Amino acid sequence: MTAEAYKTQKPLLEVRGLTMKFGSLAANEDIGFDVFPGDIVGLIGPNGAGKTTCFNCVTGFLHPTAGSVRFSGTDITGWAPYDIARLGLVRTFQIVHTFRDMTVLENVVTSAFLRAGNSKDALATAPRLIMLDETMAGLNQTEIREAMDLCLRLKKDGLTLVVVEHIMEALMPISDRVVVLDSGRKIMEGTPEEVASDERVIKAYLGDTYNVAG
Repeated sequence: MTAEAYKTQKPLLEVRGLTMKFGSLAANEDIGFDVFPGDIVGLIGPNGAGKTTCFNCVTGFLHPTAGSVRFSGTDITGWAPYDIARLGLVRTFQIVHTFRDMTVLENVVTSAFLRAGNSKDALATAPRLIMLDETMAGLNQTEIREAMDLCLRLKKDGLTLVVVEHIMEALMPISDRVVVLDSGRKIMEGTPEEVASDERVIKAYLGDTYNVAG
């Protein structure tokens, strides 16, 4: 999306002043960013930067200490995860838990009941925004390429994605914008090219070897 288009679009997801403290530890502190319809937004940073905590606050698995989350114009701060999912904001987890006594199809159908009245109506939760938490971890190069292509197909189908990923060669080429966290704070937001050339990001996370054009 061009800079001009951003000025006329209303964000699908608005995160403002998001703070999550565990005792005296601030896992997230005053984080803010927008996600616009049809975009792929990368969320990056070193281990312990607060990426998964941010996901948990946005999707209702944690109630933030301060700040707000709005989805499609509705303030969903502190909502239960299942109510947020019903609005169309869904997420994956780093560690996948399935119903072990069910088949893959039965697991998917169970999820579909969030929206569908019976097993014939749908085989998905019909999301509008998907938050992916390191779904490419452990994949080989062929599988990573397939995952990248899948993300781009979902975007083409009109879905919006927020992606946490450590494999920069996979994330940067598919992202419209990238948000960078370090020590619980946002230190940079911009296009992949802007982020990859920012000295703060290079020092905190990317190092000197990563080349966004490569």
